[in-house]
Amino acid sequence: MERWVALDLETTGLSPTRHEIRELAAVPFGIDADHTEHVLHFTPADFQPSWRPAARSRLAELLPTIGEGSVIVAHNAAFDLAFLAEALRRTGVRPFILRAYCTLRLARVLLPGLRRYDLASLREKLGLEGGEPHVALADARAVAALFTALMQRAGFVDEQALRALHGPPLRVGAPSANRRIVP
Repeated sequence: MERWVALDLETTGLSPTRHEIRELAAVPFGIDADHTEHVLHFTPADFQPSWRPAARSRLAELLPTIGEGSVIVAHNAAFDLAFLAEALRRTGVRPFILRAYCTLRLARVLLPGLRRYDLASLREKLGLEGGEPHVALADARAVAALFTALMQRAGFVDEQALRALHGPPLRVGAPSANRRIVP
């Protein structure tokens, strides 16, 4: 059985090459999840050359949770994966392949015509509990709940059916300057 992991990043801005991750949370969910949640806090200094070994070590802690074989779920997944790929590239953490599904994309398909598709609005629309917005752990938990609710609404949990609805998963591979996340 594949491991499903909800991922959320909070950043210092919108550009993965000019801004930094300040907080990252990974929350396994589903039937066989071990429910070991990981939260890492970063400062911009963590990604400066002199601090990279510490950031590398902390990012490497996540590899068992978000590494190969896991299916990542994130809200606006391309954004989070772009920052993660850049952080891995900067710190020199060994490359690995991730595939991800985007709850934003799924919500637009399954809940057409809404005025807003941000995580808080979707949580409210579906009656899902949630914590403080823009806190990585609370948002990662909300992503897991949102994904589960959307899959129930669609009437399936099979990944092949999910691909039919979502399209191919986003993939991020060996991070490098000329490799991008592709659908």
